[in-house]
Amino acid sequence: MRTLFPFCLLLALLVSACVGSAVDDQQTAPKVEPDIESSAISIDSPVALDNLIGHAESLVLKVSGTADADDGQSVTLILSDGNGQVSASATVNEGKWVTDKTDLTSLNNGPLKITASVTDRTGNIAKTEFSQASMDKGIMPPAPSREGTIWIVDKVITAEDPSTLQSLTPAGTGERTMFDRRENGWVRLEPMLFMAKYANGHEIEVQVNPEFSSEDALVEAQRYAEEIGRLPRVLRRDAKTVWIHKGRNPFGGGNNNYLIHTGMSDEVYIPRSNLEETLVHEGSHTSLDSHIKDDPDWLYAQEADGTFISNYARDNPNREDIGETFLLYLAYRYRPESLREEQKRFIEAAMSYRMVYFDKQQLDLSPFDR
Repeated sequence: MRTLFPFCLLLALLVSACVGSAVDDQQTAPKVEPDIESSAISIDSPVALDNLIGHAESLVLKVSGTADADDGQSVTLILSDGNGQVSASATVNEGKWVTDKTDLTSLNNGPLKITASVTDRTGNIAKTEFSQASMDKGIMPPAPSREGTIWIVDKVITAEDPSTLQSLTPAGTGERTMFDRRENGWVRLEPMLFMAKYANGHEIEVQVNPEFSSEDALVEAQRYAEEIGRLPRVLRRDAKTVWIHKGRNPFGGGNNNYLIHTGMSDEVYIPRSNLEETLVHEGSHTSLDSHIKDDPDWLYAQEADGTFISNYARDNPNREDIGETFLLYLAYRYRPESLREEQKRFIEAAMSYRMVYFDKQQLDLSPFDR
């Protein structure tokens, strides 16, 4: 027994030391919080409008989502085709986030997995994955139409549509500065004046060149005040005046005004059934351009669409793209019966991002309704 005791004691001491060492190791090991699939972060669906990323979108893709995280927290994204990957980042602002434009052209066509992660309000790393998107850089935007959009659609609005004009009241004459395309400049005249009042209470002064007789001036003022009353209400919001001249010269917009040359109506627009469409285009200059043309979201829509609806818009992107596009937006969304099927497909391929942009503006388009 005396020979066994030292051995047993030694064995007990060794077991105790080993257990104690293991406990100490567990107590001092760093605590690692794993990534968790969490409702604290989400990716907006669809990506790229329809989860299909074409060539133009692959150059400038933006991904957005929500996060239950403090403002200023960084969201990290990984976009992977299974072989290669591209990283992007965003910053949480009032529970939402959106990346800058991201170039995905280094990735292969096919399924695209997007992973987003953020440190949530509890201090954990929240993560989510989105696997419904795919990329096909072979989808190219169409070439622009060679003609301006007022020449490729008609009867989007017609003389049979109701007008919101309530009254037209003669207001004598007075000195006014008007633009006359025949002079290619400003002229100082004493036109006959009429006050047009519309259903929402908006008033527009109609100024008719004194080259018209008083009887003809009333006829022309009534005609164009009624036509302007057929347009969506938003196209009158910034209009203060209408200038009416003779002459076979193009209409104009901007300057809080509609510029009319009656010879162009009688000889060109009315025979081609696009008088109202021309007024939509010019009204876009008058009441949309200044609100939209410098908006970063509009500029992004131009980039993501990757093309222009017409050569006229392409050659004058800051001045004409809104007017050229808005007419076809109105036709596609609210008067689809005015379009042929191939026109609808062209609009979808050329200006989908612009149409979504207009949808989000909550424009007052009454009396139009989908």
